[in-house]
Amino acid sequence: MVTVLEMDPEPHDELVRLYDAQPALADRIDHWLDRIEADPTDAGVRRRLIRPASLWAIIVVDSAGEQDYLILWDLDGEVPVIRYLGPDVLRSHDG
Repeated sequence: MVTVLEMDPEPHDELVRLYDAQPALADRIDHWLDRIEADPTDAGVRRRLIRPASLWAIIVVDSAGEQDYLILWDLDGEVPVIRYLGPDVLRSHDG
C-alpha cells in the first residue's frame, strides 16, 4: 500500500509561497514531507510529540538564518496530514 501525504490548505499555500520566495528552504521542507510520506512510523519523523493534540513536530532550520520553520502533522487513519507549516512558534528565539 502506498501512503499519500495530504496537506491542509494553509500549509499547502505556504509551501507554494516558499518555493517562490525561499526555494532552498522549501526544498528542505519538501525533503521532510517526503520522509513523512515514505514512512510516517519512522522514528526520524516522530521525534517530538505535542500533546494533547497528538501532533508530531519537525523543525526545519533556515540556513539563511531568517526564520526556522515548523511542520506539524498527524495521522488521519493511516494517512499523514500536514496541519501547519510556518514560522517556528514553539522554539524560543530569545538570546
